[in-house]
Amino acid sequence: MRKPPHSVNDERALIGAAIITGRYGEINLEPSEFFIDFYARVWAYIRDKAEIDQVALESEFIDERQMLTDAVNATPAMVNMPKIAGRIKANAHKRRVIQSLTKAVDGLYDGMPVESVSGEVVKSMDGVGKSDWVPLGEVLPETYKSIESAQTNNENVNFMPSGFRDFDSEFGGLQKEGLIVVAGRPSMGKTAMASAIALECDKDVLIMSMEMQRNQIAMRFFAARAGVSLKRMGSGTMTPEDWSKLSASLAGLMDAGIYINDTTGRTIADVEAEARRFSRTKNAGLIIIDYLTLLSMPESYSKNEAVSEVTRRLKCLAGEIHCPIILLSQLNRDLEKRKNKRPIMSDLRDSGAIEQDADQIIFPYRPEVYENDPKWQGVAIIDMAKNRNGSVGAIQMTWVAEQTAFKDMA
Repeated sequence: MRKPPHSVNDERALIGAAIITGRYGEINLEPSEFFIDFYARVWAYIRDKAEIDQVALESEFIDERQMLTDAVNATPAMVNMPKIAGRIKANAHKRRVIQSLTKAVDGLYDGMPVESVSGEVVKSMDGVGKSDWVPLGEVLPETYKSIESAQTNNENVNFMPSGFRDFDSEFGGLQKEGLIVVAGRPSMGKTAMASAIALECDKDVLIMSMEMQRNQIAMRFFAARAGVSLKRMGSGTMTPEDWSKLSASLAGLMDAGIYINDTTGRTIADVEAEARRFSRTKNAGLIIIDYLTLLSMPESYSKNEAVSEVTRRLKCLAGEIHCPIILLSQLNRDLEKRKNKRPIMSDLRDSGAIEQDADQIIFPYRPEVYENDPKWQGVAIIDMAKNRNGSVGAIQMTWVAEQTAFKDMA
């Protein structure tokens, strides 16, 4: 009897490379796609973990520790994990085809009509020579239902609420499954805007910060939600009223469903792996990356190539995990040389790729930083420079400096 298609060497090498490199999170592979049960169980154990604890791993598979050692020892120094995973996935699909076709053949021998088994044959061939084109007639009914549902439930097909009344009214909200770039010079409120949106999200939020530590981020959430001065919190000069507000906000923040990872030196592959784990294990509603130029890129990449690679992959990632991604970005220093400091699209660093890939580009701008005019005190301009499925333009919002928070205008 012939053995089902599989490669022990490929499965062993992938597990060994995952243990050695820790880069398993970027591999889109299900445990069921392994043929060898042991490797399937190891993959199921490690794939949702942020990092591998070698001691815990060996304890989990103590009776099969030698197989773990063999996997590591048999793995070459340089392994193309995505390519190996592709071969494992291809073999798994072949096994599914064989299983379905065998079931169909047995059914025909047992007297079942052709019509009854043809579904199994068609199902087994799913993905074999498959084209990406889809007839409009297949898309229209599903689209019609989504429009009908949006009307019935008073929901927006393309956007999710940002939590800001005027922003949602003017621009629709945040692009669902989109890449949203929030860009500005320092002190314009990029992180504050993203944090405010996170607080209003009704699903789980992951913040990947390479600039601020988790305690700093938590303090900002306290300030925004409790309405307490960030300066007084940090300097130990809180009033009894401040303490009362802080205590009252604690329970709500504890239940906010916000998760923080402040690991530095992260690559785009690390970000992808973390986002996929988050989408598999949580009810993901939003991912925030703070910020673009702090991502570690290979030395062989030019700056333009690096930005293009990041934005392209984040755009694809948002669609893959069905979750909007907010990417914070700095603007070029050249802006400071102009008389008019209000951002324009060309102020984006290496703007070509960002302009192309982003679904929305938002510039928070605080004129009071540059202009000594009382009318701009506590006023921020939120400029929607690109909005793939909505309108562009600008709105004014209130900036509460002591809380580093944006609020709707009265």
